Amino acid sequence: MEAPMPILIFCVTEEEYPKLQKVCPTSFPIPSYERFLKYIDKIIRQLPQGAPVEKIHVKIDSFVTWCSKAGIHPDNHTARAAYLANLYTASHIVSPSSDAKDK
Repeated sequence: MEAPMPILIFCVTEEEYPKLQKVCPTSFPIPSYERFLKYIDKIIRQLPQGAPVEKIHVKIDSFVTWCSKAGIHPDNHTARAAYLANLYTASHIVSPSSDAKDK
C-alpha cells in the first residue's frame, strides 16, 4: 500500500527569503527569516498530530517561472500549493531519487 501524500510545506533558504518576500509581498510580510521559520514551525504544530509533513525548499526563480507558464500569480496560497504538489508528484513518479524537488 502506498503511503499517503504528506502535507507539503513551502519553504525557502535564508538566501531565497528576500526573493520570496519580493514575489509574494502580501503573503510573506514577515520581516526576518528567523520569524519566517517560527511561522512555519507554528503551522506544523497546528497540524493534526501524526500527520505526514514534508518541507519542500523551493527556489523562487523556478517557482516564478512555473507560475508564469501556468498563468498563475505567485502571491497566493493556491499557486504555492499547486507548485508543491507538482514537485512532489514529479519526484515520486519519476523516481524517489529524482531531483525534481528543489534543494
